[in-house]
Amino acid sequence: ILFSTIKVISEMNIHHELTALRMAGISSRLLSRPVLILAILFSCISYINLQFFYPGALNFKNNFKDTYIKKTKYKNLHPNVIYLNDNSKLVFQKFNRNKKKLFDVFFIKNNEDIYHAKYLDLNSSPPIGKFVDFLSRKDSYFEKINSFDEYEFTEINIQNGQYSLFIPYLNRSISMLLSQYKNLSFSKKDKIEILSYLNYKLAMPLLSVLLIIFVFPSLLHFSKNISIFFICAISIFGYIIFHTVMDSALILAENSLFSPYVIIWSPIVLSFYLGIRKYIKA
Repeated sequence: ILFSTIKVISEMNIHHELTALRMAGISSRLLSRPVLILAILFSCISYINLQFFYPGALNFKNNFKDTYIKKTKYKNLHPNVIYLNDNSKLVFQKFNRNKKKLFDVFFIKNNEDIYHAKYLDLNSSPPIGKFVDFLSRKDSYFEKINSFDEYEFTEINIQNGQYSLFIPYLNRSISMLLSQYKNLSFSKKDKIEILSYLNYKLAMPLLSVLLIIFVFPSLLHFSKNISIFFICAISIFGYIIFHTVMDSALILAENSLFSPYVIIWSPIVLSFYLGIRKYIKA
């Protein structure tokens, strides 16, 4: 809809309708107000979507694929890591949210001891592993010491409110990320990643406003020598490039290169600064 609005304004400039409005004493800021309000409205809708609809849709999609689509090959799955408070780790391939089970789990207790379970049931306390192998370090390699059909992991302490840790960060709502960041029971590594995704989800809806701030001044000085297609193409590619920059910033923030606040918000603040200067001069 925003790109359609840009197209309409461009056509108004071609037919000198914007010129007539400005000759009537209507300032460029007043002309841009409806479009800017529309962009702010879309930003608000994006926040509502990220809070209420988008996370549920992603979780439904993942659960549907796990339940009904069996074409996913094991080698294409990417491991997930959860850092526990005692510096141990849970490395797993998949999490079934409905059954609250982890699939293909490695419990890295320390540098010497590792447990591998085909399934880890989180419904019980403590969690129960199915088909568990215990491996211990022997010099430069690990050797299987024992195997269990069923094993209680008393070392793993996961409370009911922490089940959402196994949901991918992208699938969590804004309020969930905020509450998890405030939760003192989560590890420092998890908090950094949670804070990175929280800032990312707070920053991305502002792209609609940034698009209007950058594009609208150019529309007021639009020339017949430049096609509407060119203006829309530049806007779309600019939108894609900014998405790429923000995704790169998210990766840097997750890996603790700098503070997530600095990395995520620097492109937004810089873009607003450059865009508003151009917008005021229009």
